[in-house]
Amino acid sequence: MRGQRFQGASFLVLGLGTTGLALVRYLQGRGATVAVADSRAEPPGLATLRTAFPEVAVHLGPFETLAFSPEQTVVVSPGLAPESLPLAAMKAVGCSVRGELDLFFEEAQAPVLGITGTNGKSTVTALLGHLLAAAGYRVAVGGNLGPAAVSLLDGPAPEVFVLELSSFQLDWAELLPLRQALYLNLSSDHLDRYDDLAAYGASKGRIYPRAERCLYNASDAATTPPQGALGRALAVGLRAPGAPFGVAEGALWGPEGWSWPLDRLPLVGAHNLENVLFALTAAWDFGAELPALGPALDSFTPLPHRCAVAGWVRGVRYVNDSKATNVGATVAALKGLGGLDKVLLLAGGLAKGADLTPLRAAASGLRQAFLFGTDAPALAAALGDACPVTCVETLDAAFSAAVNLASAGDTVMLAPACASFDQFRSFEHRGEVFEAAVADLAERLGACA
Repeated sequence: MRGQRFQGASFLVLGLGTTGLALVRYLQGRGATVAVADSRAEPPGLATLRTAFPEVAVHLGPFETLAFSPEQTVVVSPGLAPESLPLAAMKAVGCSVRGELDLFFEEAQAPVLGITGTNGKSTVTALLGHLLAAAGYRVAVGGNLGPAAVSLLDGPAPEVFVLELSSFQLDWAELLPLRQALYLNLSSDHLDRYDDLAAYGASKGRIYPRAERCLYNASDAATTPPQGALGRALAVGLRAPGAPFGVAEGALWGPEGWSWPLDRLPLVGAHNLENVLFALTAAWDFGAELPALGPALDSFTPLPHRCAVAGWVRGVRYVNDSKATNVGATVAALKGLGGLDKVLLLAGGLAKGADLTPLRAAASGLRQAFLFGTDAPALAAALGDACPVTCVETLDAAFSAAVNLASAGDTVMLAPACASFDQFRSFEHRGEVFEAAVADLAERLGACA
């Protein structure tokens, strides 16, 4: 029984936050004794933990001061890099070290479809879950997108799980018996955690070895499965010979003459066409009936802060792509706009050690780039003379400058190419600030946002 699974077992959860709290609920609900440790003085979720689980012992401070026990299983939250942990001390006493996904896979009773990649994985996860639900399956969607994977085990029993999987989660996973593994793309990101792009890509590649079916991006060689997995692989992409789904003459096309007009899609940009092709391919390969897929695409509501139109003010379009937290996402967003001579870009934040040079070609021809935040100077250096550049302190200042320059027919796009944590709580917070500024502008000018 679920409630007896860990009866009498002892667990130490390292790292609080959303996943840490989910692990406490999961483990306690199955009879375990649980303690929590976090190196931060005020980690996210601490107040909730102390209110909901007052009996759980909490250690705050350096992990090196922890006393580990061979009778204790350590479960590591994905945000913690291996080098930040006293792994030698754990190994010396013989305690087991696990990741959340391993606990999930040991109990999950339905097939699991896993999605990774630098960009687009939340959109593909949500869209794939939506397509499968529309095709009649009972679906549980979560993982890095939220809720945590182990939380899904306490809900109604699904026929399929659809999980977004970050490289951080994959780093701590040993058991990945996926029905499908989707690897969307790879671009420079998280180089504050990984030594280089190859190391980051290797973490993403951990999604493949035990998957029954591997879906990869035919235009991105970094996503190609290893030789031994190619026999169970499907190529996906706008120009993928032999792929089951593709794009031609203003429409999506697929097996058995299936088609759906592009102008019916609720997603904007060429990069989102790839996301749609991944979701369609995965749903069809899993068994979804083709007639259900077109109407399901039509009814999908895009996730917020991802190439979303925040409003129109006096003929100027304002686009919120705050989720573009890395260079690859911003490059894809700019490519998706077509001509850039009427585009004003707002970018900046924390670059996380990423290679910014691909921005130069992607931004060539921009009407103007307004750069803000900690790494604005580095972004300016990367852009060079590709377009006019102005550096300011804050997003508010960048927005005001763009408003003053923009004229009817222009697009002002927030696509930061950087993380948000220098000035905001999250990319969502950054996007909400942008959208609030657009709404305020519309109200002041008497125009509809």
